[in-house]
Amino acid sequence: MNKRRRGRSRATRYALCGFVLVLLVAGACTNSGNDTSGDDGPVESGPTTTEGVPDTTALEAAEDDSTGVSGPVEVAGLSGVTSVTAGTSHSCALLSDGSVSCWGRNVSGQLGDGTRVDSSVPVPVSGLSGASALASGDDYSCALLSGGTVSCWGYMGLDQDGDVPFDVEGITNATAIAAEGGSSCALLADGTVSCWGTGIGRGAPTQIDGIADATAISTQCAVLVDGTVSCWGGSTGGENDPEPFSVKGISDAATMSGGDCVILGDGTVVCLESMPEFDSHFKLQSDLQSVVESLDGVTAISTAWDDGRNKTCGLLADGTVSCWKGELREGEPRSDTHFPRTHVFSEPVAVEDITDATAVATGIAHACALREAGVVSCWGAVEGLGDGSWEPDRPAGPKKVQQITDATAVSVGDGHACALMADGAVSCWGDNTSGQLGNGTGEPFSLVPVPVEGITDATAIAAAARRTCAIREAGTVSCWGEAAGGTPGESPTPVSVNGIPDATAISDLCAVVESGTVGCWAETPYPVTVRGVADATTISSTDFGPACALLADGTVSCWHRNGPATPGRGPGITDATAISTGLDRVCAILDGGAVSCWDEEDSSARFDWKARPASGISNAVSISVGPASCAAVSDGTVSCWGWNGRGQLGDGTFAPRLTPVTVHGLHEAVTVSTGGGYSCALLADGAVSCWGQMTPRPG
Repeated sequence: MNKRRRGRSRATRYALCGFVLVLLVAGACTNSGNDTSGDDGPVESGPTTTEGVPDTTALEAAEDDSTGVSGPVEVAGLSGVTSVTAGTSHSCALLSDGSVSCWGRNVSGQLGDGTRVDSSVPVPVSGLSGASALASGDDYSCALLSGGTVSCWGYMGLDQDGDVPFDVEGITNATAIAAEGGSSCALLADGTVSCWGTGIGRGAPTQIDGIADATAISTQCAVLVDGTVSCWGGSTGGENDPEPFSVKGISDAATMSGGDCVILGDGTVVCLESMPEFDSHFKLQSDLQSVVESLDGVTAISTAWDDGRNKTCGLLADGTVSCWKGELREGEPRSDTHFPRTHVFSEPVAVEDITDATAVATGIAHACALREAGVVSCWGAVEGLGDGSWEPDRPAGPKKVQQITDATAVSVGDGHACALMADGAVSCWGDNTSGQLGNGTGEPFSLVPVPVEGITDATAIAAAARRTCAIREAGTVSCWGEAAGGTPGESPTPVSVNGIPDATAISDLCAVVESGTVGCWAETPYPVTVRGVADATTISSTDFGPACALLADGTVSCWHRNGPATPGRGPGITDATAISTGLDRVCAILDGGAVSCWDEEDSSARFDWKARPASGISNAVSISVGPASCAAVSDGTVSCWGWNGRGQLGDGTFAPRLTPVTVHGLHEAVTVSTGGGYSCALLADGAVSCWGQMTPRPG
């Protein structure tokens, strides 16, 4: 259940982030957990000054549909504000009388007023008084109260979600709080730190071992009384979390923000770079830091992390505000031996040495291209490249997958990929923690392709998050990996899907059969026929999202794959020619090339979707939906819209867009595919260009 809730929170973030009203108040930056002011367009990695912001002015970043941010305007109905904090799509202000008011999205109760009704104006948090500090995560906020207790409201991954504030169990002597994403921490009066939420603790507060004299905290690090900084990660939770380590080179830290930027004693700022997820088998070295150049005299800072990128704003002693984005860049030293640096491109970058691609497939962190000679080349996450090497610092660019010489198709999952061979065999490589390589060895990964056991007659393949399925020559379906047969558990070798005798198309755990009916086996050992679908031609589905079938008459039927196998009346489309589904969104190319999209959040319990046109797009030839949605058009251009925190819209900015924008510099795109935080286009000359965030860079 928690996994579903978190996924929907992220979808709300990129689909509706234009709704958020971000408040910046001078002197209030120190307790901000997720400052979404980073959505105001591109910000250089060095600081830029926000002019005209004296130390007593409240500013609201109100987003315009076409340009991102229209500029500072006053938030109505607020007076006596002493600090402010912002989550993904809501903001809260602490008032001088100890009360708190919030505004923005309220789907998870993050306004704390006892309702789930959004509000564009501040509403009081119900029953809260005596607050002295605030911190916000994605869909929740917390307040430090007099006496040292902490109250939170909204969704934060605990069993006790709240439309109104609830006390955090066991916290009675807190002096400061921090929040980020789904994790929260409290600094206690004795200098210890306790954390809870989706990081360390995962529920009731858990004390961070080895921290006994902290003076300031984030959700991953603490400033200690001697001016040093210790960090503990906080992404895996539980007893296997690594012990805190000391960050090298810092001896005079004064304070820090929720996003791991530290103010030194002389007013300069040092930011700790992206801290990857810890694994009990790996130790992260401790020199993850970079000095923010040309910036001193900082009195307060606020930082928001976006999967490795940060947007930080600093309040200077003269009352001005400077902001900057940061990520590991070319020329900067790497500081660990397991995780490669992250590269972010807000405009397309050509993938090196690929001039003969015939298809491109994207996953969460890596992509692969099928090439004319039947070979496959991949780029991105190290374990998914299939070239036999485990070298994070090797030269960037695509790597030729070993032993693949006659591939006819390639499909990419979260951390693995599979290729269909001309003779019907299937080979897979990369992550195998759920058996998604299908070779039955139980090894956690393979750096080179391994043949899927018993598959010699496949005609089509589809790789999902942690599993793969194949249509066999006789029309049967076999799957391997996580929940391959429709029941919980892992199948390291292929299992036959019962009741699918003559499949013609496949997508994750659903198949179209020759009669045009659709069967899905998401949570059952036997396929469940989708009622009311009799003439489907293609199908599209994703983990935790809706499934949709394109019917022969151009209509589209959709249903939630993990819910009742009965579609609603559909989005009212009668002339669709292609469809693509994402986590909570579906888009269709219509006859003539127009594009219409609909969101799961627009539907009732009956899944009665309502389609809306994607303005300005005509003559679309390819569509792909992810955190961002992109369409390739017949003139060779690509237009994208939606979430843009990693530059996946390709327009040179990091601002989300509610309407499509043209990807810079593409003029001969044939197809487009969106990954977890990036997008790639196959060009007419066989080249491939990608944009967004990929590790390592594609070219």
